[in-house]
Amino acid sequence: MKKHLLIGFLLLACFSLQAQNKVTEKNESKLKGLSAITDDAVRGPLEFLASPWTEGRETGSRGSFMAADYIVSMLKVYGITPLGQFQRTVSIQNLLSTTSGRTYFQDFSLIEASQGDVQKITVSFTDGTGNRNIDLNYRTDFNFGIPEIGWDVSAPVIFVGYGIADDAKGLNELKGLNLKGKIVLRLQGVPGTNYPKSEGMNKFGAAAYTKDDFLLQRGALAVMDVATDDDVQNWADNYPLHYKTSVYEGNTLPDFLKQKRMRFPVDTLSANLKRVVITKRVANEILKASGITVDSYSKDAARLKFPVLKNITGINANIIASVKNRIVKARNILGIIEGEIKDEYIVVGGHYDHLGILNGFIYNGADDNGSGTVGILTLAKAFMATGVKPKRSIIFALWTGEEKGLLGSNYFVNNSSFKDKKIVFYLNFDMISRSAPEDTIGKSFRMIYTKAFPRFEEITMNNLKANGIDLKPNFVPMEIPRGGSDFTAFSLKNIPLMTWNAGHPLDYHQLSDEVSKVDWPKMVKMIKLGFLDVWDIVNGDVLDAKK
Repeated sequence: MKKHLLIGFLLLACFSLQAQNKVTEKNESKLKGLSAITDDAVRGPLEFLASPWTEGRETGSRGSFMAADYIVSMLKVYGITPLGQFQRTVSIQNLLSTTSGRTYFQDFSLIEASQGDVQKITVSFTDGTGNRNIDLNYRTDFNFGIPEIGWDVSAPVIFVGYGIADDAKGLNELKGLNLKGKIVLRLQGVPGTNYPKSEGMNKFGAAAYTKDDFLLQRGALAVMDVATDDDVQNWADNYPLHYKTSVYEGNTLPDFLKQKRMRFPVDTLSANLKRVVITKRVANEILKASGITVDSYSKDAARLKFPVLKNITGINANIIASVKNRIVKARNILGIIEGEIKDEYIVVGGHYDHLGILNGFIYNGADDNGSGTVGILTLAKAFMATGVKPKRSIIFALWTGEEKGLLGSNYFVNNSSFKDKKIVFYLNFDMISRSAPEDTIGKSFRMIYTKAFPRFEEITMNNLKANGIDLKPNFVPMEIPRGGSDFTAFSLKNIPLMTWNAGHPLDYHQLSDEVSKVDWPKMVKMIKLGFLDVWDIVNGDVLDAKK
């Protein structure tokens, strides 16, 4: 009996020792990865990506392709397996000999739109005394955004007040009006928009988001919204001879309005309402026969006293908006470390595009988002340095088109071969190298995460404390995290996530977002914490419990 007990004890001790050895090996591997995240590993790549050589990395530009090639070269250096599309190569010497293999690129097409040469509105009045036409001046009497496709509309004009149709709250300004085939004249916002504490604003404040739906459902062709004073101020065409601020000095003002609009080519044209903004004086001319002015209507509406709308008859408008479109190629960059569970993926991503060249000035975007790009590359380096295969597969993704509307990340989740894969978690790095002006000691960062997974917060705090990382997180749990960065595409697919931002500096989207402003120690700490959190998520049970 004693002999059997002794054997059992020895076997138990052996198993215990093996388990301890595995834990020790795992910790040693993690430390190897952590030690690969150094100041030099971060500085070198960022100094190139945010240099004039990449020309601001605007989506589809020469500079963005140069940046993409550089990013791929770094992934190759780190030993990351390509996960992009397949490429077929035909031998010149032997046309029957072909080779194929994966690249790191996920290419897709976009439509780039810029304003055309003709933007014109003519308003025609017909009454008992005859006919008269008014030709309006672009960016003086009216203004357009860049439409999806050029359009030319001629139709009668009808006034709908604010265009609210909410019977449950006792207001339907569209009642009894036939909008089919009409151009709608409408006030922006909701009753009381200019009077924040008014009865109208309190009652209808949320209705602004559904106004276009009401008009589309009733067959309206287009809408003329009445411009605010701020709108008209922004149309001004004269700038100072010499423009000087804390971040820029020159004879011309970098004009973000001149950026191109990009979108995906789809099978149908957008059902969005065609929209133009006109000045108050033009609107009042159209309304003259009704006895209503823009100001009188808005003041009465704020007090929930709505005048009876009279049909304005004999008034037609012809609106012409031209646009120049072209197809451009854009590309995401994808690499992978295959895990023990091959079909369960964690995606670590951030956008590498920025604003490009405007008015001859290069917007280098060191923080936004050269820093996040280098963060992803450094995480790839660190996980390879561990020398062990992770439990789950890790996809390293660099997105394009974020500045154009989160295009690259949306393409990945909706149109790629990965949309049906089991993506169980997403980490987003966007602007991780600076601090907000109020963060005077440079230690704060903001972490938005999926509220159903509170352990994301727990592991973050544990990793900060256990590894002596001197950062102070501001946790923001959300049911469905939303925002102006690529994590939104994953959140809308119900993929749990965390997204990090080190701060919102005054240099955001300015020429001064340069490498010289980077807080290198803070950036390295952010990447180290990212590695530790992803290590726990990729290898542990953090995703298995929502508690």
